[in-house]
Amino acid sequence: MVRQSPLRLISNFFFHSIAVYGNWQTWRELWCQSRRQPWLTLAATVALLWILSFLGLAFLVLHISDRGSLPLPAGIFSLAVDIQASLAITSGASSPGVLAWPWLVGLAWGAGLSWLRGTQKLSTTVAAIYQGNYRQRRGWRARLLMLTLALALLAMVVTVSSLLKHGLFSYPSSRLWQPLARIAGWLVSALLISLTLALLHRLSPKGWLPGCPLWPGVGLTTLGGLSIWGAVQWGLAWLDRQNLANELLLMVNLQVFRLLLLLWLIPVGAQFNLSLLRFGGQKPRPRPKTTPIPPSFDSFKINR
Repeated sequence: MVRQSPLRLISNFFFHSIAVYGNWQTWRELWCQSRRQPWLTLAATVALLWILSFLGLAFLVLHISDRGSLPLPAGIFSLAVDIQASLAITSGASSPGVLAWPWLVGLAWGAGLSWLRGTQKLSTTVAAIYQGNYRQRRGWRARLLMLTLALALLAMVVTVSSLLKHGLFSYPSSRLWQPLARIAGWLVSALLISLTLALLHRLSPKGWLPGCPLWPGVGLTTLGGLSIWGAVQWGLAWLDRQNLANELLLMVNLQVFRLLLLLWLIPVGAQFNLSLLRFGGQKPRPRPKTTPIPPSFDSFKINR
């Protein structure tokens, strides 16, 4: 096996990426399919279910932390605080009330079902893109698989939001390590998003299409999602500096719009993989030539 230099590997990867993402037939079919398919409706439905789940889980986390009954990870608590701050929800009571455990369990059950239902609709759509006519899986294996995907997506959301906000490490007294920690946080976030999306694409269909690529669509969704995340974060910071009247409503609209675009990019990545399978420059296998069998003598007989 011949070892290639790092410069050679980088150049090969660069030209391969140009060949993959520069195919105009792939982008043309992707544009046509995005106009035909109801992906925006899907994104709106999943976003509504996930927002309900976010609000319920944020209330549970903050309520449990106020009671001090359970130790919670810092990432989950930070995400709940961000949701509360984005909606400007503050408690004016000096001694807040405490809900009973049956109500908390019911709220957790409803939030979990909303998140699971949204994940199921997303997984079904991805599978339908790859397989055309998709039949939903049934049985305990299908439920276990859907629960695994839902937990993986939830863990990705919590970890990525924590990494993008605080970075990978914290160096409050050093100006040099702050940008490096932020870049490391973005790189780890991109890796985690790519792995979770690959799990969603790979496990959603019953059987993976032979020859269908996986990572080009995952990379498209990851890079597009991080770009949208960064652009919306810059917009939120710009709005915060303007001191506009009722700017909170505009910030909430931007965050909902960001969630819609991020969910819309997931079926786009699946369709991009399928379009690459059709227009990726792969030559079809030639069919074996078969010589016709000569007619037998009995075929010329006339039955009287």
